[in-house]
Amino acid sequence: MSGGQSRLSQLADTETAPLLYETVRNMEREQLLGVADRTLRQLVVPSLPLDADQWYERQVPSGLAIRPESIRGNTTTLRRCLDSASRENYRERADETASGTVTLLERSLSVTGEDGVGWLDDAVLDSPAMWALQFHGFEFLSWATLGYDGPGACPDVVETLADWLADWDDAEATAIGAPGYLRRAWTPHAVSLRVLHLARFCAWVRDDTAVEALAARLVYRNAAFLSNHVEHDVGGNHLIENAPRW
Repeated sequence: MSGGQSRLSQLADTETAPLLYETVRNMEREQLLGVADRTLRQLVVPSLPLDADQWYERQVPSGLAIRPESIRGNTTTLRRCLDSASRENYRERADETASGTVTLLERSLSVTGEDGVGWLDDAVLDSPAMWALQFHGFEFLSWATLGYDGPGACPDVVETLADWLADWDDAEATAIGAPGYLRRAWTPHAVSLRVLHLARFCAWVRDDTAVEALAARLVYRNAAFLSNHVEHDVGGNHLIENAPRW
């Protein structure tokens, strides 16, 4: 069932419809405009005769140079503040990714197959919304950057994560402007998390210039997207997450 069909079925549901009505009735003008804006973008952008994903890709400067020292130092400090049990837990989760498994919110999923990473597989979309949010926010990158002092200590993990970033970059399902993109891979809250985790990973993986370059390019593209999709209408923790990233 498509996203549009799902929302229509909710409107027709005698139990859900009153709740939706009460939610909408208590929304402020700015919130309603935000909902309308996102809904319009979801309908219009995928049908436009242009490639929105490539438009953002062209925003990335050629020969992009990075200065990772500050965030590298910040990540090192954060890592040193963790107790040994937390560090060990991060390492275990990072090692799991090398086998294609991601554990979030005490729920483990095998996310890889012959066609690469199943970013929008049924198992991901059927998981709790927060699971998918953290998955698309690249939470799994933090397990390496906080668990291991450097990439040399976990080459298999680095290879897997590099493959996942390349897969994300190439997959049609995760392209900006793909059907349902603002409610799935490009939910602004998830983009905020993705920028942070990508930036830390980019600084941490400094010994591999190819991976560093890919991560830096993804940081820039995601930040450019976020700057056009700050959730002023949502406010609260969403806006707090958006604020430091752009």
